[in-house]
Amino acid sequence: MSNPKPWSFVRPKTCNPQEKLFALEQKPYTGKRLNKARIIRPITTEEVQHSLRLSALPAPIPESFSWRKKGDSSYRGKIEAPRDQGGCGSCWAFSIAMALGDRYSIKYGINSSLLSPTWLMSQTYNLMEVKSQDSCNEGGDPFIACKWLEKGNSTKKENCWPYSMISSHKWVSPNKLPEDCCINCCGTQISNQTTQKYSIKPGSTKSLAIISNGKINKNATISAIQKEIMSNGPVITGFQVYDDFMTYWKYGAPKKKIYICDNKGESGGHAVTITGWGVGTESNGRKIRFWEVRNSWGTKNSGDGGYGYIAFSTDVTQNSNLQIDIPQEYSSDPRTGEIEWSGGIFTLSPGPLPPVQVNKTLPPVQVNKTLPPVPKNFSNEYSSVSSSNNENNSSGSNIKIFGMKIPLYLVVIILILLSIVLIYLGYMLFKKNT
Repeated sequence: MSNPKPWSFVRPKTCNPQEKLFALEQKPYTGKRLNKARIIRPITTEEVQHSLRLSALPAPIPESFSWRKKGDSSYRGKIEAPRDQGGCGSCWAFSIAMALGDRYSIKYGINSSLLSPTWLMSQTYNLMEVKSQDSCNEGGDPFIACKWLEKGNSTKKENCWPYSMISSHKWVSPNKLPEDCCINCCGTQISNQTTQKYSIKPGSTKSLAIISNGKINKNATISAIQKEIMSNGPVITGFQVYDDFMTYWKYGAPKKKIYICDNKGESGGHAVTITGWGVGTESNGRKIRFWEVRNSWGTKNSGDGGYGYIAFSTDVTQNSNLQIDIPQEYSSDPRTGEIEWSGGIFTLSPGPLPPVQVNKTLPPVQVNKTLPPVPKNFSNEYSSVSSSNNENNSSGSNIKIFGMKIPLYLVVIILILLSIVLIYLGYMLFKKNT
């Protein structure tokens, strides 16, 4: 594959070409997937202590739990549906955008915010030590990007910085995007969302693992993960993708089967979000627990509507351990004793809720000084209504007597004169009799 040409954003003069340029493709992506998430990191003592506190919470853990199912109701907030990263190695950015958006929804009781992975990619490529135009090919580290979001940085909404900017250009991603306008609506006053910034609470991005003397307490770690998901929402994880996972995703996941890897044909790291767990049964009748995993490979002809089911690491052999929940030691520094771990889960907390966008200066109201000519149809209708109204008005001031229309004022005068005549005749008749 040839190297992509660098592409930078150019603000158009009109909106229509912009909307066509970044129009979302309706057809689902069916090409090769790039698994480029970096899932190796150290785990600090503070993170271990946090995990211990979670595990010790007295909350009972149910056999099954699903934010996906709760998203079909009005329970606290709704998580978003799976999205599609296409042929770009951007799963790390999607996992952050979806998990952070979910947690804003759950914490603040709002609709899912649909945050922009494009913005994350365009702002953090220096942290990933890649060129901006290579972001799709080189991938990124979701943990590092979350730490960046803790330091006064933020991401924006998908409707202003759409992923179609990348998918329309296949293997390229934009350089840093402008902050002064909505990409797909040309920065108009009504749709400008520069104040809509979504961040992560400082110090809240933490790996979930309980480690003692270099060994992980697997059951306690699983318990901490479950309680975190129940309390605060979906979490981010990364695992190694093997060849049989692609087969499972196409044929097994749609039938709600549980994935247990064969550990053959590793193709790279992949970041997803875990939205719950459950219990299934293997062909031999053995009960096995699984994680409900929301992927970023679309929903049409993709898994179980974009979801899959991956076995707990504690319920499979070491050879089939994906590290989706229990991290494994990757390397250690004999001089410092620091250990780097591969895989595992980490959590985060949303920052403050952005203010509602208010337009301080509204565009002037357009007033037509010269009115357009009245259409003929309208004129005819108006004429008929007008003449009928005039007729009604005139009939209201006339009285018909023997078929003759006599003005009301004449009738009143005649009645007055008749009254005078009658009074006079009555008076004369009275005088004659006396």
